[in-house]
Amino acid sequence: MAPTPLARPRGLFPAAAAAFSALWCASTAPPAFAQTDVGCDATCPPRGYEYDSSHLCPGSTLDDFAASRSHDVCHPSGASSLSFEDFRGPGKITVVANYYTGCEAGRRESGVYAGVAQRIHDATEGRVTFVTSLKGGGDCARWASIYQGDALTMGLNGGVRPSTMPLTVEDGSLDVRDRMFTPPYPHPSCEFLGFGDMMARTDGSFEVIAVPRSVYLVDGNGVHVGTRLPRFLSYAGLDLLGLGLGWAIRLVQSVDWLDIHGCGEACLVIFSIDAVATNKNTRRELQWKLLCQFATCRLHKYRSIVRFIPAHPQPSDICYRPLPVPTLLTLPDIVLDENLEVTFKGVGPCCGYRSYYQCTDDIALGLDKMLTDRIYEVYDRQMAALEAMSNFVDAPPPAAPVPVATPPPIDDGSCLSTVFSEWSACSKTCGDGGIQFRLSSNRDLPVETRTCPAEQASLLLPPCPEQCVPEFGSDFDVTVVASGLASPRDLAFHPTPGVHLGMKSEGRNFHPYEGEELWVANGLNHSVSIVASLGTEHQTTLSRRDRGYYHYMNNVSALSFNTVGDSGRGAGQDTYNFFAVCNDNRNDYLGSKEPNYFMGPTLYDSDTVNKLGRKNTVTRLGNDCSQDPSNQCFFLHADMLHESPACIGIVHDPEEETAYGAVYWAWDKTGDNSGNGGQLVRFDFSQPHGPGSMDHSIASVRRYPEVKLFHDPEHEYGHAGMALHPKTRVLYISNPGKGTVLAVHADSGKYQRTAREEYPIFSNRLPSFEYSIYGCVDFEETFVDGLSNPTGLALSLDGTRLFVAEREGRIVSVDVGSGDLLQTIDLRPTYTSIGGLAVSPKTGALYFVDMDSNEAVRIDAARLVDGQCTYQSHVNPDFQSALAAAQSQVDAECGKGTFSLIRDNSCEIDGSIPNGTLFEQVHTNTGYASDDPDVQAMAGMDAAAALLANRTDCGYNSDLNFDALLLGGYYCHMCLPNNHGSSCDPGGTCANVQWQGFTCDNEFFVDYDEDEKCVSLVASSPYNDRKYLKDGIQLSRGVTYRFTVRTGLGRPVSIGTLPAQSTEMSVESSVKSIFNDQGGVTEGPIMLKVDDETPDCLYLRSPESSHIPLIVEGASQCVSGTSPGTDCDADSDLGSNQGDGDIDGWDILPQAPSSARVFSPFLGVGHAFVFISLAKRMFWWN
Repeated sequence: MAPTPLARPRGLFPAAAAAFSALWCASTAPPAFAQTDVGCDATCPPRGYEYDSSHLCPGSTLDDFAASRSHDVCHPSGASSLSFEDFRGPGKITVVANYYTGCEAGRRESGVYAGVAQRIHDATEGRVTFVTSLKGGGDCARWASIYQGDALTMGLNGGVRPSTMPLTVEDGSLDVRDRMFTPPYPHPSCEFLGFGDMMARTDGSFEVIAVPRSVYLVDGNGVHVGTRLPRFLSYAGLDLLGLGLGWAIRLVQSVDWLDIHGCGEACLVIFSIDAVATNKNTRRELQWKLLCQFATCRLHKYRSIVRFIPAHPQPSDICYRPLPVPTLLTLPDIVLDENLEVTFKGVGPCCGYRSYYQCTDDIALGLDKMLTDRIYEVYDRQMAALEAMSNFVDAPPPAAPVPVATPPPIDDGSCLSTVFSEWSACSKTCGDGGIQFRLSSNRDLPVETRTCPAEQASLLLPPCPEQCVPEFGSDFDVTVVASGLASPRDLAFHPTPGVHLGMKSEGRNFHPYEGEELWVANGLNHSVSIVASLGTEHQTTLSRRDRGYYHYMNNVSALSFNTVGDSGRGAGQDTYNFFAVCNDNRNDYLGSKEPNYFMGPTLYDSDTVNKLGRKNTVTRLGNDCSQDPSNQCFFLHADMLHESPACIGIVHDPEEETAYGAVYWAWDKTGDNSGNGGQLVRFDFSQPHGPGSMDHSIASVRRYPEVKLFHDPEHEYGHAGMALHPKTRVLYISNPGKGTVLAVHADSGKYQRTAREEYPIFSNRLPSFEYSIYGCVDFEETFVDGLSNPTGLALSLDGTRLFVAEREGRIVSVDVGSGDLLQTIDLRPTYTSIGGLAVSPKTGALYFVDMDSNEAVRIDAARLVDGQCTYQSHVNPDFQSALAAAQSQVDAECGKGTFSLIRDNSCEIDGSIPNGTLFEQVHTNTGYASDDPDVQAMAGMDAAAALLANRTDCGYNSDLNFDALLLGGYYCHMCLPNNHGSSCDPGGTCANVQWQGFTCDNEFFVDYDEDEKCVSLVASSPYNDRKYLKDGIQLSRGVTYRFTVRTGLGRPVSIGTLPAQSTEMSVESSVKSIFNDQGGVTEGPIMLKVDDETPDCLYLRSPESSHIPLIVEGASQCVSGTSPGTDCDADSDLGSNQGDGDIDGWDILPQAPSSARVFSPFLGVGHAFVFISLAKRMFWWN
């Protein structure tokens, strides 16, 4: 009997375990939750996203930019590309579906879609075209053939196998998916069991791991007691072994596990827990050993899915949330009319089913009627309109769109010629001459290269002359633009100065239209320093970080902006002004927790000015900081992926193929599992989940094991630069451990296999999260060699020169065309730990950071006239013209992309389909294992997260996973590092506000309280939910207090030793707060450090208002809260402390901006930070 579809169910067993689940899990199974409350609801925009313009919904029209994009067609053969513009015109309809390769519920629907596609396409004489966006790995043509074959076995299309429909697009850039199926859209297979592991109680001491194609039985002593079963042997026979396993076997028998359609080998292993050692490590070793006794059960495949049951389990020991596996997801179908307007967007009938076996043919065939009815609604309307036209009868039917075909070869058709051309000219005009090439119309060996003959070079070519590049000049000087940084690793220019800070932030005035804006990554204090109005009289520096910096910005080593402002992407999808940081740690929470390697780049949206309310920055309590110019602000990440722990380099990819433009390349120190080096990793955040969510299910990560990277072995921390040329698409990578720079062709390489088996730690288990290994990439291992520990990289503005920093103090300029060194400058002994490089987009000047001196520095080149500083590329123009002609010829004869000077033409791609048993992940017991994208939002969080509040097992090797704390909404918890994870000022104590943020007991907000009797200051504390008036605030020594003033223009506030504010007090008689022209702070923080020399009585004061006593511990008496010249009665009710829970004065914003000057909370970062220590003196920190 077919199961009833569920709205994105979670935490339940499949149909195979229905009886078992009902018996054991009746009281323990978690409730079902829909993704963002969407479930299988095809409402568009999804509920809760009604104002999100990025969703392509009925009534919307595909924009011209998306319609004109070219997409490669991988099936059927004979068609190479299409654009949706081809399908615009009277009488035309386009149907688009989105699929992933694999073996889940949507697999049934794909066959129905193929059968319907061929039938309707033929019946309408080609007026209706069907397109599928296929992704997820494996061979595209093979998968397309599979679902066309499924259509035949399901009896569709009159028993004729589909051959020309649907057109299958290999959506490698995810462009079709991301433009047409913007999340949150329904995931019919968001939570499912499929071919994952499952537990079954037999006699209280057995466990079932994985699923069988090959079956072995092992007793508690590891003795093999069963035999491999024939593929179609009934499982009932296993009970004859007399092991009391009948119930477990019957449970497995109820699903056709054997017919797994190429989803991979797996094993069923049953063993007794009673007979295994009780020590956890020994037990795990033994169980792995049992698994690995058989060829089909390999250790690395199962290490993340071994489960343990006690000898006498309770229901809670068995009823756990199963792990999902690969799927062919059923996602919304879109129907476009003749104007490319969306007329229908729906979800298939397999939505809610967890496995291929649950969504039977009968259920999946419901897609036939749904699509047929919807398509013919549009088709009939179009035909009626055309028939009404006077010339319709005589007009021929519109021709079916024909995708662009691959140009036929111009040789004998085989493209296997063995004849080569003559050798080209040498590639360089001096020195060793570089290389030569010759070509052939041969797809297997289209080109050969050799070094330029030595005798030819020595006779004909002069020595390469010493050059002078404009960034260095014939002489140079350096200017420190920011000091007091904290082990700066990298720097980058913001593409839109002022879009983050605006005119005012944290009480400080900024001038966004003056000067550039330089951002610096500080590894030591896990922050970013923003140098605003660079090089102008208004230059100032502010430091900012994430509230959860110990995870999201832990030892930040690199940062990079999306600087592509004219990509043509829609406003709702464009990630222009986003930036990503790379973190050099293994997720050890600042050394307080055993590393779990769940770490990678963090993505942020820097735009707060144009995106008010989006919470790209937040206060401690999680409120939108863009609308609170007085409060301290923190970054709130827009996405994070976790496949490159110990990352030391990152660069944005300026490509314009993806819908969001959120592609970054990263330098992963831990990539080589042998421990001998790192790897190149490509991260496509695809559809960033946005601030406040934790949905990592929609992303694409590619590993490139062939590109071997080696870090500096002599320094624990550092930086490795990366630069991607926007025109040539060559990615340059520093390789510190080898003293080289690599050059990788970013668009080369092909899918080879899933990465989930060899790299079992990844961000999400769903198939919409693609984790792949790419091979056969084109790259030069030594584009530049002979370097000493290369670090930062940067390209000149015209892209002809690559700058490479050597850590010990040199910077070299390299000719991009030839790889030759042009000029070198030596900055030693002043700078001996150079990190990242950046080129000013406005002036072209070169900047660098030095990790030991904690400075950001500009190189000032001597700008000589009369041509005294010029350089000339070493590239031979004859070689370049011959190269362009050769590439054009071979690509035309043998196919686009055939010709490459650096390709290994012997490299072969397997393109295997992902194994169905590999879709697991490291965090099976935390929120990261959840498929709920609102995992960090109050409405979507599992109530079990509240139970983490009382966890005290904070040890380095304890069972508590600290990631679970973040996912559980804890920003303040006794187990989190550095003052329980909070960013309270020194000496403060935090309190967690779950899923929102935290408060600090040393933070107060200062406002005005007015009534008809008097005007008084009022200080409020979110920590105590309380406001303070005349009785004052008790202060402790050794604590730094933050008073955030929000009184507004004309109402300055200061702190002094006398109750009345006076601008004429001397520093000796009273320590003033930082006065502006009004004599105090009107908007922003006053930082007060209370130490042993601080007077017993201080006063928070403002002219013509009642003051607030600040009573330092040990004080005997202070003047009560009245001030000379005010009308406030000391005995007035306003003077009493108010403890009601309704006070929300800390949310009140000032009515108008002020010119108050206030300062950053992070000491030692940046520019002229001022801090008050009330010990009868004033400290200035620079």
